[in-house]
Amino acid sequence: MDFDLGKRLRQLRTARGLSPEDLAKQTGFYAFHITEVETGTAVPSLPSLEKWARALGVELWQVFLEGDESGISVSPEEEDLVRRFRHASQSDQELLLRLATFFSAAK
Repeated sequence: MDFDLGKRLRQLRTARGLSPEDLAKQTGFYAFHITEVETGTAVPSLPSLEKWARALGVELWQVFLEGDESGISVSPEEEDLVRRFRHASQSDQELLLRLATFFSAAK
């Protein structure tokens, strides 16, 4: 089964009782853009996705979890990786994501 980013973002938004308009106020995005992303007709950039996650009160990696994120156990090393990733420049984050994809495919 493929991961549906828009569906996941809608799930996180509605779980917090937010309308697209509420989220728009918190992110500075247009409500129609939020709806476009959630329905799969638009794809957010990485910086937009980070802003979206912050507005929803989750870490970026939690956006990519399916289901309820509350039952996930994260090791201190994983938390450290996420913290370091968040403080990296956008170009470094993109490089790290490409490296992670490369190394995970090599197994």
